[in-house]
Amino acid sequence: MSRIAPKPGSYPVPHSDVRDDIVSHTLRRVTDSPLDRAIVDARDALAARQHAEGYWLFELEADCTIPSEYIMMMHFLDEIDVGLEAKLCNYLRSSQAEHGGWPLYHGGDFNISCSVKAYYALKLAGDSPDAPHMVRARAAILHRGGAARVNVFTRIALALFDLLRRRHKLNQRARDVLALSALVHDVGRSVDDRTHPRQGARLLLKDRDLPLGDTLRRRLAYLTLYHRGPVPLAGEDGLLLAGEDANSVRVLLGLLRAADALDSRRAEPPTLRFTHTGRRLRVDCHLRSGSAKARKIYTRRKKFRLLEETLGCKVDLRVRAGEELLLVG
Repeated sequence: MSRIAPKPGSYPVPHSDVRDDIVSHTLRRVTDSPLDRAIVDARDALAARQHAEGYWLFELEADCTIPSEYIMMMHFLDEIDVGLEAKLCNYLRSSQAEHGGWPLYHGGDFNISCSVKAYYALKLAGDSPDAPHMVRARAAILHRGGAARVNVFTRIALALFDLLRRRHKLNQRARDVLALSALVHDVGRSVDDRTHPRQGARLLLKDRDLPLGDTLRRRLAYLTLYHRGPVPLAGEDGLLLAGEDANSVRVLLGLLRAADALDSRRAEPPTLRFTHTGRRLRVDCHLRSGSAKARKIYTRRKKFRLLEETLGCKVDLRVRAGEELLLVG
C-alpha cells in the first residue's frame, strides 16, 4: 500500500517554482463544490510532495496483518528468526493507532481482524498482556466485540476440511498445510491488490529466508497462485513436481477457494452452517441485511467447482436474510 502522505519530514519539499509549473498545467476553472475543492486540495498536496527531479517517492508497506501473520507462521513452523521477529514487533508497536488498535491503511479506522492478529502476534513474541500497549489494544478489541468478530477464513477452511474428511481422506499434515496457506494466501496484497495471487506466489518462492522446505514452499506457492482465477490441469501448473501428489494439493486448493468465496472483504460476513450428507454439501449463509451485493457474492458457484470436481460432491448454496439461525453441535 502506498501512502498518499508521508510522515512529516520524510521527504524534501520541492522548490515553489516546481510546484507552480505543475499547477500551471492544470485546469484552473473550478467551482466551489466540495468535490472540486477536494480535487484541488489533492492536486496541490501531490504537487507539494514531488521531488525537484520530477518524481514522487513514497514508502511501500502492507497493513499490519502481513507482519502479524509472518510472526504466527514462524511460530506455527517452530522456526523463529529472533532478530526478524524483534523488528516486526517494533513495527507493529509503532503502527498502533490512537484508538488502541490497528487499521488497514495509514490513518484509517480501527479494524477488528487486523487488531486481533497484531495483538496475538505480539503476545506470541513475548509481549506481556499487562504492558500498556497491550492493555490498550485488548480494551479496544473487547469494546468492539472481541475476537469473535474477526474474519473467519481459516476457520471456514478447516471446518470444511474436517467435515469432508471421509471424502478426501487427507491426514493431519495436509490440514496443517491448509492452515498455513490460509495465513499466507493473501500476502501478495502487500505488493498489488489486483495481481496479489501472482505476487504472493513470487514472494513465497523468492524469499529464501522463509523457514520452508522446498516441497512445502512449492505447495504454498501453488495454493497462493491459484486460490483465484483459472486452475490449470494437474501436471500443467509449473510448480508441483512429478510425484508430489498433485491430486491431494488440488483438494486443498478446492477447500481454500471455497473458503475464499465465503469470506468476503466487500460484504457483510454471514453466519454459516455446513451440512454434509452423502455426496451433497449444503452451505447455508444467513445475513442480517441481505443486500443484493452480499447475495451475489455468496452465491458465486464458480469458486466451488474445483471442490466438487476433486471430491465428487455437489455443493448447494443457500442465502437467507433477516432470520435467526440455530447452530447445533
